[in-house]
Amino acid sequence: MRFALTVWQAADGRRLWLLVAMFISTLSPVGVLAVINAIIKNPATYREDHSLLLWFALAAAGVIGGYAVGSRLSVDTVETLLHRLRMRLADRIRRIELSELEQIGGTRVYDTLTRNTAVISEAAMAVLPGYAALGSLVLGGIYTLLLSPVVFLALAVILAASAFFFLLSQQHTRTALQQAAKAETGFLQLFGHLLSGFKEVRLHWPRGQELEQDFVAPASRELHWARVEAAVRINRGGSLSYGFFYVMLATIAFVLPPYVGDPDIVVESLYVAVFLLSMVEIIIKTIPLVARADFAMEELEAMEESLLRCESGRESAPAPAAFERILLGAVTYSYRDPSGTPLFTVGPISLEIVRGETLFLVGGNGSGKSTLLRILSRLYPPDGGTILWDGEPVGSARASAYRALFSAVFTDFHLFDRLYGLPERSATDVNRLLRELGIGHKVRFEDGAFSTTALSTGQRKRLAFAVAVLEERPILVLDELAADQDRDFRERFYTEILPRLKGEGRTLIVVSHDDPRRFGADRVVTLRDGQVVQDSRVEGDPE
Repeated sequence: MRFALTVWQAADGRRLWLLVAMFISTLSPVGVLAVINAIIKNPATYREDHSLLLWFALAAAGVIGGYAVGSRLSVDTVETLLHRLRMRLADRIRRIELSELEQIGGTRVYDTLTRNTAVISEAAMAVLPGYAALGSLVLGGIYTLLLSPVVFLALAVILAASAFFFLLSQQHTRTALQQAAKAETGFLQLFGHLLSGFKEVRLHWPRGQELEQDFVAPASRELHWARVEAAVRINRGGSLSYGFFYVMLATIAFVLPPYVGDPDIVVESLYVAVFLLSMVEIIIKTIPLVARADFAMEELEAMEESLLRCESGRESAPAPAAFERILLGAVTYSYRDPSGTPLFTVGPISLEIVRGETLFLVGGNGSGKSTLLRILSRLYPPDGGTILWDGEPVGSARASAYRALFSAVFTDFHLFDRLYGLPERSATDVNRLLRELGIGHKVRFEDGAFSTTALSTGQRKRLAFAVAVLEERPILVLDELAADQDRDFRERFYTEILPRLKGEGRTLIVVSHDDPRRFGADRVVTLRDGQVVQDSRVEGDPE
């Protein structure tokens, strides 16, 4: 029912046409029934009265046309609804903090969206025929009342009992659907290991064997039984309804004739019962789809609500930004387990960034370098302390404008296929930069997009670096960019490319395991266990 109301609310200008299609789809099958019963009652009628053929043709055309038009309108309405929902989710995702998305889980968001929108799209084709069949069922009951009040009363009792036991059988359906959704998410996560870890699985047969046999297979079986249980709970009501309708047929055929008297009415009532059974079959096929669509809508709304709770406020496109000095004042950030207990804390860290300097961050793995970059760029809002931008604190209201100071290539960077959000760039200029970075023979910029992103790890980093350079922002953050590069490019990166970028006025923040004193660093900041243990200027640089 909820799904139908949602579709109705989303119909907007289609509501009148949906009503017309519903009316035609509801009335036309009963019209076909009435014509057939008229012929059965007096077989010679159709030879004398050719209007019956016309009425039959109109009713049949109504059935076919109502279904075609109604289904088209329903699908159009539902897909419009899903488009709006997808866009709302995309917009909300863009407005939450990175830490919040990591807590919710990007994979969970993706799985929830793709799985549930597919379910709702499937239900779109069934919603109007199902509710039209329900309307025809009611009209069929009224038609029975006109034939015989006795038959109508018997049918009303049986139908009421059928509806009661159907609703009773559906009480735990939602719980079963929740279990099936949970099992599907668990299976997809494990199957994702098989796909994303394919190289490691191929190299290590026992790893793949254990993953498949001890984890993927049990998860698949759990999903299988969870879906079976959900289907059984949903279809149990259908089985009860079928049973009650056969009781209805038996009642009309064997119990009611002495009380009705007229054998023709009994025959007509049997035809009506068969017609009602055909409507029930349509309804029974619709119920599982609508039930799953109801649950899918709930899951999508819950996901949207989760994102809405995390939303940091409405943001607009920030104007080009500049800075002279950024100051981190005793900032802290903690990674926490689901219960909120801190697992690892970076800080308190106090650090100053000055326009035009080249700052190297060094330290061992797990020392907090990448986390500090996320705090500095305000991807992670600090748990404590302050960030001052030219003396003014950076709160939620200024965070978007502050982030516009930064271009970055993180260790877990994503490589886009085109220059999204950048002003139109000359292909000649972009390809010149690609050649300077030594990847012009592998990838080209054509028609606003890169010809490929299927590159080696080092080449992908260079392409991401090219995009960051083209953004032309004041601060360039490079997290282990020199790693995975050949010796010649690494040397050029430190001795030619970085000095040229600094000469253009860029502030460079470089995470590296290479010796910064050899490669033009102005300052070196050393981290250990989430703390700054040394902040020193390279000898020979002016204070």
